[in-house]
Amino acid sequence: MHNIPVLDWVAQSPDLNPIENLWNYLDCQVQKRKPLLKFKQELINVIKEKWRKISIKPLHHLILSLPNQVKAVIKAKGGHIKY
Repeated sequence: MHNIPVLDWVAQSPDLNPIENLWNYLDCQVQKRKPLLKFKQELINVIKEKWRKISIKPLHHLILSLPNQVKAVIKAKGGHIKY
């Protein structure tokens, strides 16, 4: 109807879901914080703070990496890839 190309892949493939990589990026940012957090509310506050401070650069990188991730998943015949 609109001639939009669609890729065939497993709908639940975490390797092709950029949010998984963004969660990992956020986790790394939180882990860099010293001293270590002792209370749940501290962790929640730091996560919110780090989330608000995510710049466009890592988001842009994630978007630009998608074509290579798709190629890697195809090469792995749908199997897990290291990305």
